[in-house]
Amino acid sequence: MGYHPLAAADAGMIFAAFAAFWIVVLCAGPAGACAQDAFLDRRAAPWWLAALSAASSEISALTLLAIPAAAFARGWGLVQVFAASLIGRAIGWWMLPRWRSRGELTVYGAAGSSLGLAARRISAGLFCSGRGLSSALRLAVAAAALSFVCGPSPEWCLAFLAVLAAAAIGYGGLRAAIWTGALQALFVAAAVACAAAYAVGQIPGGAHFVWNLAARSGRLSVFAGGISPFAWLAGLAGGWAAFCADHEICQKFLACRSDRDARKAMAAAAALSASALALLLCLGTCLLGYYGAHPALEIPTRLDYLLPHFSATILPGPLRGLVAAALLLTAADLPLSSLSAVSWSDLGGGGERLGAPARWALAAVWAALLSTAAAWMLDSQSLALWGMRAWPAVSWALLLVVVLGCFRPVAKK
Repeated sequence: MGYHPLAAADAGMIFAAFAAFWIVVLCAGPAGACAQDAFLDRRAAPWWLAALSAASSEISALTLLAIPAAAFARGWGLVQVFAASLIGRAIGWWMLPRWRSRGELTVYGAAGSSLGLAARRISAGLFCSGRGLSSALRLAVAAAALSFVCGPSPEWCLAFLAVLAAAAIGYGGLRAAIWTGALQALFVAAAVACAAAYAVGQIPGGAHFVWNLAARSGRLSVFAGGISPFAWLAGLAGGWAAFCADHEICQKFLACRSDRDARKAMAAAAALSASALALLLCLGTCLLGYYGAHPALEIPTRLDYLLPHFSATILPGPLRGLVAAALLLTAADLPLSSLSAVSWSDLGGGGERLGAPARWALAAVWAALLSTAAAWMLDSQSLALWGMRAWPAVSWALLLVVVLGCFRPVAKK
């Protein structure tokens, strides 16, 4: 079965996602004229909303493509990584009140209140470079996947996504990021569940066939290659760094009303991430069953394109449009609010007063930088590798700074 163009139902689903995005942004309302309002929503975010948004920050287009491909090719081994990450998240849950109590706009500001201005600026620079390159790679992958599913060139997709994200954050600040992140989580869950259900529904024998095929091929095993010390170490460090040193995620917990609400949000975000992982792994297993039941169908040589390939060649409307809408929303969830906050507070030394022109300018500059880097990554494999390695490389250093800062007393001014 070959590639088929978007149907009217698909276009309608994409338009519905676009409309829902702007309805949510406008209903959330504009950010105020101070840094606390723009970057922390005046510390008034509901814990359940912060949890949804934090979980969505862990789900990029890269995640949406890579996890089903991993389940299709190797099974459920990623569960080991996630299980280890829960230990790191638990440490972050225990440490959370320490860096919230400093009253700073960012976690690097909280660490800098103990370690000094140099540590604050170095950690902020590491975050901006590492998170910026990592986000540019996610944006490039999303643009390429959207182009494959919908038709426009990746460059047009990049421009559209950058303008969409910058306009939302420039208008609503962190509040807009939190609400659109929650919307993204709902669309991703719906798209993945519907794609998996359609795949199973087209298989003679249904779920029973999928289970037997996956079991016979060892694709249901979490420990198919044994216990991997590297996977557990990577999961532990990744979970700890994400929930303690990544301001893109920590910003949502700083915005909660109290330490108790922040801890509830962190625990709920971990549960939501576990549900998302299970759903994506199930999708990969269902696609294994679908292509196993239809051996004449072509499988893409690059398995990370498995979901876009399945959507573009197999899924009917409006399900194909639902997958495209999920990709659109994950790509539009750029870390512009956290990058703007770190740039303003830690690198630029900005004060509490933050007018709308400055807020719009920060969002626009970061959107332009990320989309430009993403465009280069589409043409340069070496730059894409830098994007893949950037965040893991800097997260260890950021974690060390934040941990040292949180356990040292605040320096006297």
